[in-house]
Amino acid sequence: MATLKFSTAEVRKLVDHAKAAKEHSANFEHLLDKQFAKEGAVPNAHGLYRSEDMDLTKIPAALDFVKDAGIYVMSNGLPSLPGTSTRNYVVYAETYGADADYDHIRRAAGGDDFAEALPLHLFEEPLAQAEKLGKSFVCIQLTTKHIRVTY
Repeated sequence: MATLKFSTAEVRKLVDHAKAAKEHSANFEHLLDKQFAKEGAVPNAHGLYRSEDMDLTKIPAALDFVKDAGIYVMSNGLPSLPGTSTRNYVVYAETYGADADYDHIRRAAGGDDFAEALPLHLFEEPLAQAEKLGKSFVCIQLTTKHIRVTY
């Protein structure tokens, strides 16, 4: 199990942004689900809707938990928060930034890249407790079967 530490203040910024946004970006899961599609949209032969067929006001607010060049979270709110060194504002897990060693990242989160939308309710209590107790980090505990947010 890997415990990934993220700055409490930075995660709060992402949660607040996602909550305030009227539209949210669609991930692969949303592209498979008719409830997020615009009226009259038709999926392709594989059951996928096109991104432009999505009603972005129906996509729930979330933080996207991503593993590619580093391990990070970012708001799915639109318009996205601009980053300084990345297109979108991202919060990297401590020691898992874009320049982290590939094997270090792989040991924590496996070899395949992923993006998983984590509902905001997973962050509410851990963030509130971390802020109340003056904790600098909230954590995502990652196993092969579960993702858990703690402080």
